[in-house]
Amino acid sequence: MLLGSIWIQPTPLSWLLWLGVIAVFIIAVLVVLGLGMRTKNGFGVPKTWAVLASILLLVALIGYAGANYYHVYVNSSDYQRQKREYQIKYTTNTPREIKVMDYQGKVIYHYKGNFAFARKGHGLNLTDNKTGRKISIYIGDNNTVVVTDLKK
Repeated sequence: MLLGSIWIQPTPLSWLLWLGVIAVFIIAVLVVLGLGMRTKNGFGVPKTWAVLASILLLVALIGYAGANYYHVYVNSSDYQRQKREYQIKYTTNTPREIKVMDYQGKVIYHYKGNFAFARKGHGLNLTDNKTGRKISIYIGDNNTVVVTDLKK
């Protein structure tokens, strides 16, 4: 399924949902044909039943398509990443560790605690969530920054 420019691999459940869409369509066609056979003049379906069956089919198709879209999106890695980003952004007690290393891999700065961080250009700003203390770090061209979310 193509959503925007992201290809999402269909899951087994999404295939079942689309199989359900086809089954609902076939059942609706059989119901309309069955109603048509009961009328006096052969396959002529009464207009109200045909309209009702068409509306029911359209609602079922939209419902299944919406359920499929929701299921595929919620199980996508993009959704999981965004969910984790919001959890980190709005949960202030996430323990983290930051290490700034030089070009040789030697640790030149290490900090552990509950903090938020923002990087802009060569600057890295840390804000401790408990004390509110702000730490600004300048990162050179050859330095590496590693931020790790620790388990609680």
